[in-house]
Amino acid sequence: MPQSDSKVLYVKPGGTYGAAPASWLGSDAIRVFDLTARPLDAQMVERTQVDPQGSGRIVKPAITGMFGTLEFSTYALASGTAGTGPLIAPLLAACGANMSTVTGTSNTFSLATLNSEPGFIDCLVNHGGDEYKFYGARGNCEITYASGALSVFKYTFEGIYVPPAPGAVIAPSYGTSALDVVVDATNTATFNLGTSGSPISMEFTTFTLNFGNTLARIDNGGGTKRVTISGRQPTASMTVRHKGLATFNPFALAAGETENACTLVHGAAGARQTITLPRFTYGSPGIEDSNNEVFYSLEAMLSRDPNSLNFFSIKYD
Repeated sequence: MPQSDSKVLYVKPGGTYGAAPASWLGSDAIRVFDLTARPLDAQMVERTQVDPQGSGRIVKPAITGMFGTLEFSTYALASGTAGTGPLIAPLLAACGANMSTVTGTSNTFSLATLNSEPGFIDCLVNHGGDEYKFYGARGNCEITYASGALSVFKYTFEGIYVPPAPGAVIAPSYGTSALDVVVDATNTATFNLGTSGSPISMEFTTFTLNFGNTLARIDNGGGTKRVTISGRQPTASMTVRHKGLATFNPFALAAGETENACTLVHGAAGARQTITLPRFTYGSPGIEDSNNEVFYSLEAMLSRDPNSLNFFSIKYD
């Protein structure tokens, strides 16, 4: 009998949308955790008819909107070599992010325009000798850096339903990636907040960036099934140590609708991630106690220049 942990996820960057990949290879496997698959996530439509007996449904309902959902998490999975993209690059592309490469130096992800079709992935989950596939999947990503923990990239994908079938496990061959390091004073030495051009070095316990994608399932008559990113509103949140209102006053910044910027740098060369939020305003700040110290809980409402897509950037170098 298959064990509950005997599942493997294989991911291919998008080829022909909605079509089966030519083949699945062991090198398509990717290391993930907290994997949850719902191969058929559909809706039911009632066929309503008058029942003279008043006993309820007399005609079976119709099933519609046959798509699948997939949730899982990864670590940063940096390549370990500056200029070589991370193993999660196809996942970020399917969450609407473009990758810009400086050869031998860095790879930077930022959001693509919604006016063009974003990237997508085809996924296969083998669980206990059965195959569950998701074609044309697009999704959302939420990144969390928490003190004393590894950075976590959590994904939610939706794809076109493919009938499950038996299938032998393809021996996975996982790509090489740098060893992720925990968030602490050594590995995450830079975290700056402040108005543009006036960064203030802060201590933080948590930082979360959400791409804020809204997914739409399209299955129109006369068309083809697809999943699209129909809208987005990226957000961020952070918990920072009190520094004295004379130095950092989030209440005045929020009340004054002051535009701020943020930079987080984590890891070492070859596996370093730099997250930049160039423009945001604070929501209502909160006050928390931890280890007999005072912290601010902050919500960041991201914005951008009208001529730029740069709500945020994630650079690997």
